[in-house]
Amino acid sequence: MRVPYLHEAYRAFTIGLQAGVVAVALLWLLRVTGLYTCACACPCATFACASTLGALVALKAGAQHLSAAGRGVLVTGCDSGFGLALARRLQELGCVVFAGCLQAANGDGALELRRLPRVHVLQLDVTNEEEIEAARAYVQQHLPAKGLWGVVNNAGIFMFGPAELTRPEDAARLFQVNTLGTLRVSKAFLPLLRRTKGRLVNMVSVAGREYCGPMASYTMSKHASEGLSDSLRLEQRRFGVHVATMTPGAFAAATRILDAPDQMKASLLAAWENLSDEARATYGKDYPHLLFKGFMDAQEQPGAHAKDLSPVIAAIEHALFGKWPAPRYHPSDIWYLLRTVLNTHGPEWLYEKLYS
Repeated sequence: MRVPYLHEAYRAFTIGLQAGVVAVALLWLLRVTGLYTCACACPCATFACASTLGALVALKAGAQHLSAAGRGVLVTGCDSGFGLALARRLQELGCVVFAGCLQAANGDGALELRRLPRVHVLQLDVTNEEEIEAARAYVQQHLPAKGLWGVVNNAGIFMFGPAELTRPEDAARLFQVNTLGTLRVSKAFLPLLRRTKGRLVNMVSVAGREYCGPMASYTMSKHASEGLSDSLRLEQRRFGVHVATMTPGAFAAATRILDAPDQMKASLLAAWENLSDEARATYGKDYPHLLFKGFMDAQEQPGAHAKDLSPVIAAIEHALFGKWPAPRYHPSDIWYLLRTVLNTHGPEWLYEKLYS
């Protein structure tokens, strides 16, 4: 039997709780209306049985997959990280992969993918409308018999810095890629997905659900991407297109999102110089240097970042080919998952006290 990943166990747990609550509510309703008067039906036992049954059914349903062979899938951001690993995996499954790369001509990821069968490497900057349209036309001309089944919006960039040190133009650059890039690509390829009643998967981040440190621009863009994904999911459901979001935890060590520390520091210092004298005096002259050093030191701590991408790739695979896909996937360690649940469902004072 396949051991479920953490996000699968979490989904089974929540569905089990929902089943238990519904069963107890139904039992209460039957008793109130007089349709069921047996005194031996204990609410606690009813809840436990229904929760267990619901969780088992969810686990069994989650293990059912559609065949991936021969289906077309477009993935953006395949130069490295999640996109490159996903393109490899989809090719292994027999998919026809359209791999969008920012450096399609001579990038290392693009050169590797060109050597694989059934992989089409496309030049695709998600901020460039002309490249998106060219990619759409190419995909439409080279569709396999089963059509375009999936689109994975994976392209994204990162920027470090707290809110007061965020320049609007820097935040706009992140929105152009992380949020509006997802919107542009989704709009271009939704007509093809509707033909197959396929899947749209948007890579967000745990930063789209909670505060994850001084990265205001990144957090804003990912929260906006969550809202975009919710809108797309509810609006496209009637056409048979399923939209899922990925909220992975700390996987930066296995990607290249933090590979330009000098550039991040330069951007932070430039924003610092734009602050008023009063604001700089409030923080102290060494603040940006200490802040950046603390951030980079935290990345070096043991266990700070997972280096194995397989939980994320498995979650995307399920979102694309699972018979009963989830609306949200949380491929992360238990700490990030609990923190996210506490932030969205727990008391604010407790979350803020623990985090600060």
